[in-house]
Amino acid sequence: ESEGNVNYQMYGEKGDPNIELTEKGQLQAREAGDRIAELVGDRVVLTYVSPYTRTRQTYRGVRERLMAAGIEEAWHLEDPRLREREFCGTFQREKVDTSDAEK
Repeated sequence: ESEGNVNYQMYGEKGDPNIELTEKGQLQAREAGDRIAELVGDRVVLTYVSPYTRTRQTYRGVRERLMAAGIEEAWHLEDPRLREREFCGTFQREKVDTSDAEK
């Protein structure tokens, strides 16, 4: 869960790339790390993350739990091509612009 999930006006106040995880979102990231650790077992992992603040925070929560489970991270890459769709201001309005939504 991110600040934008709780209050979409945060997109206008902070900008999409700067939206952070809430405390609940940080907990969800750690829980996801536990689930991933169960799936990975003793294999080495490679991680890729977008440069958005909330994805970096999610990565840190997941990584914390993977490391606690003894799972080795062989490679970590931050890649701007993994950004979410850039809404070009869609969320910086009073009302969300849905003009490009599927019909």
